[in-house]
Amino acid sequence: MTDNTFEITGVALKTEWKISFLFGICFIFIWIASVYLYYIINDIDSIIYIPRYIFFGAMFLGLAWGLFFARILGKKMRVKFLFDFSNDYISIQTLDGSVSYRFDYKEITLVSLVGTAKSMRLFKIESEQKKFKIRLGTYGLAPFSSDIDIHTMDKMMAEMEMIFKKYNFIVKKVETANKVFEYRYMK
Repeated sequence: MTDNTFEITGVALKTEWKISFLFGICFIFIWIASVYLYYIINDIDSIIYIPRYIFFGAMFLGLAWGLFFARILGKKMRVKFLFDFSNDYISIQTLDGSVSYRFDYKEITLVSLVGTAKSMRLFKIESEQKKFKIRLGTYGLAPFSSDIDIHTMDKMMAEMEMIFKKYNFIVKKVETANKVFEYRYMK
């Protein structure tokens, strides 16, 4: 096998959790601030006199701003990962060198790719000592990647399948009717 290198843009799982947490904070803050603003402007005696449509409208406003905020953070916090395959190991690192992993094929216990038809991928690789997870997405809640990155990830998994057959991994592929799939390579 020759050395292969793949460059994929996405976010690590911890970064995705941070973005999700900040989305939730933004949603709740704008929702409560909108209801409170209505309460103050209309000089209402009690919160029970606020109409339901104001609560739901404020919720929709908070959701819209939260999604806008998540989209901006997703584009700001995404990182380019470099996957390098050699004869004995997989090397994963960011282009700036801040994150670096090396997985020997003999140490890997699980490689998994879960995704939908065109918009989302969750790639996970585990050994006894280390775990690495990356999220790729092109839809509103996960604006981390492009269609080229999704295609590159699929191409990379096809390349990995040939490697894993050589190292006697068990291959499990599951696809549902709504185009959600999971590929697992286990020892």
